[in-house]
Amino acid sequence: MDGFIELTDYVLRIGTAFLLGGIIGFERQWQQKNAGLRTNTLVAIGAASFVLLSVDLHSLAGGDPGRVTAQIVTGIGFIGAGVIMKDGFNVRGLNTAATIWCSAAVGTLAGMGLFFESLITTAAVVLSHLILRPISNRLSKLSAYQKTKVKETYYQVFIQSTLSIESNVRSWVLNHIEANNQLLIRSVNRNVSEIKPDEIIIQVEVATIGEQENLLENLVTGLTMKHEVTQAGWKLVGSETEY
Repeated sequence: MDGFIELTDYVLRIGTAFLLGGIIGFERQWQQKNAGLRTNTLVAIGAASFVLLSVDLHSLAGGDPGRVTAQIVTGIGFIGAGVIMKDGFNVRGLNTAATIWCSAAVGTLAGMGLFFESLITTAAVVLSHLILRPISNRLSKLSAYQKTKVKETYYQVFIQSTLSIESNVRSWVLNHIEANNQLLIRSVNRNVSEIKPDEIIIQVEVATIGEQENLLENLVTGLTMKHEVTQAGWKLVGSETEY
């Protein structure tokens, strides 16, 4: 029927929504978020389907197809509200809700046949998570040090391991510290052991607000359980009070 979406075009648009929604969902699933691969993919497919329906209805009975698109924005708001939770004074799930909203936008663009625009939006969403997450975590840590009076305590973590597992050990330690809002990396040094040339010694200096020996214990304990290091430990190297 004239004016209706051709079947091949319909499959292409739905397939694009499926692929791009899956890309967004894959990144979310990889980060172990509540709304992952299936949720974001289904949201994108659903948004694209409603857009295609509005086009067919417009061809059949006239009217404004943009009204259906507007209702997609409203409907996605209910799904987003369902993943937002209040935990004491903190609110969780805002990023997940925003991502679902963006997945709906990607599906809407795909449903309209704006393939290049939907691809750009998908790239922007994924890059926002990949690039802005570490920046956001870093800013959160630094903001904790901007109080009127702060006592900084400095610790040194030392690890001795073989060269074969150096990269894995270094990666685990740095990721563990970056994931903890109470630990801030100050320096990382690496030296080859003079006694055993096939082993290296990694020294990581971190700063905390106040004394946080338990955090260092957890770091060293987790490291020794995860990797077969020769030895690992930590020591207090100093402290100072900033105003």
